[in-house]
Amino acid sequence: MATTRPAPEAATTGQHFSAAHLTGHFIVCGLDELGFRAAEELMRLQETVVIVTPTTQGQFQGRVHAMGLHTVHANYREEEGLRRAGVMGARAIIIAGGDDVGNIHTALSVHELNPTLRAVVRIFNPSLGTQISGLLQDCAVLSSSSIAAPAFVEAALHARVAPRPDVGDPCAGPARRPARRPRP
Repeated sequence: MATTRPAPEAATTGQHFSAAHLTGHFIVCGLDELGFRAAEELMRLQETVVIVTPTTQGQFQGRVHAMGLHTVHANYREEEGLRRAGVMGARAIIIAGGDDVGNIHTALSVHELNPTLRAVVRIFNPSLGTQISGLLQDCAVLSSSSIAAPAFVEAALHARVAPRPDVGDPCAGPARRPARRPRP
């Protein structure tokens, strides 16, 4: 659970919100489907979440506001945006932007500001991801397609696939229900 240090100035939601006074929180960079789902899952686990997004517009803005999530409207590829998100006191950062170069740039900036911070980086090019994870101290690089591919195969092999368990669920994987084979 995150704690707060006295804020140097009154923190407000929106353009000038700063989470620099938080400690033990999670930062999610990018507010597309993946970023929103990651923030939603962390909230479900009762973690404090700060979202960094460059825009005040978007599909998930209303839902984020309704959930009461802290939002920093800034470019997460720049040090100022990362500092306002509280990168110095965060527990971990999820970099879920939609482009590899921007995500790598962000990961390198995070590493420069706080080299001990756990970073989870979304990468579309797995070979590029392998190189970046070897470069940074505590970094996990995940490819959406690599993670999703087994679920697609599972669904193709079996008529009905139970949903994957939630984070923290002791179940190891989906319940398998064999597909019926067509009769000749």
